[in-house]
Amino acid sequence: MKTPHLFSLPLVLFMFFVILFTLCVCPEAGWSEEMNTVQTDGENAESPTTQAPASDPAKVETPSGDEASDYDLNHLRHQIEAEKLKAELERARAETEKARAEAEQARLDARIAKKDNGIEDDCPDLNAEEKAREKEKAYRHDGFFLRMGLGFGVAGYNFHGKIEGDAPSLYARNPSQFGPAIAGSLMLGGAIKDNLILHADIWSIGHVTEREDEKVEGFSVGVVGLGVTYYFMPTNLYITASVGPAISGLTLVDTDNDKYEVDALFGLGASLALGKEWWVSENWGLGLALRGNYAYTANRDLSGHQGGTALMFTATYN
Repeated sequence: MKTPHLFSLPLVLFMFFVILFTLCVCPEAGWSEEMNTVQTDGENAESPTTQAPASDPAKVETPSGDEASDYDLNHLRHQIEAEKLKAELERARAETEKARAEAEQARLDARIAKKDNGIEDDCPDLNAEEKAREKEKAYRHDGFFLRMGLGFGVAGYNFHGKIEGDAPSLYARNPSQFGPAIAGSLMLGGAIKDNLILHADIWSIGHVTEREDEKVEGFSVGVVGLGVTYYFMPTNLYITASVGPAISGLTLVDTDNDKYEVDALFGLGASLALGKEWWVSENWGLGLALRGNYAYTANRDLSGHQGGTALMFTATYN
């Protein structure tokens, strides 16, 4: 009877330790597992973005038609405002430059007035600047333009028709003549830009001697035209061309020295000149030019060509 009793005691102790281990270790492990589960769920709930699946670019929603229109209008509005701002900046810059130029001009005018009143200028740098400005305006072809010319050459005419005076001796058919002549010109105008000048051109050419075998004398032709001159700088060579209405006249003379004035002939004339000038002051120049003239005139009795070439001595203010 003692042996079963001794065997049961260890078994009871073993069962006691198993139950104690189950109550102490297993519930703690289960509680820890539940706490870990709850904590993980809380973290997932607090940071949903970390668990959210990546969005598919193909499924991104695009703005509707109204939203796109509003975006385009806003973009256009911003562009218009940017252009306005740019224009205002340009305007402000132009006004600044204009104000600076006006201030500079006012300063120069004040200095000139001081100089005219006999007050010495205590700023030599400004004096040098003023002289430089005046020098830039000199020896240039700008502003008012005046040229006077006088020369000698040859001229002639060739008319078709007949002239009948009051007497039988005052008669000529198809008159023509060629010989020495004198020419003159006057030009008035202004520069369109540097070296390019638009002007009126008034010129004439006529015979200076008559031959004894000729019945016609006093031939001359004149033109009031519109011309243009261009200077090739710095050589001061120039070319002048003009065209305008022309008038010519001649006189019939017989052996008794009776004269018959032919009615004036009207038509069109042109001129071309090549010349060279030399400056003699800041605005005056003297020069030489080779000038050719041509005109066609007619009346009820005569019609024909007139022309000539002359070497011109010129004086120009510009």
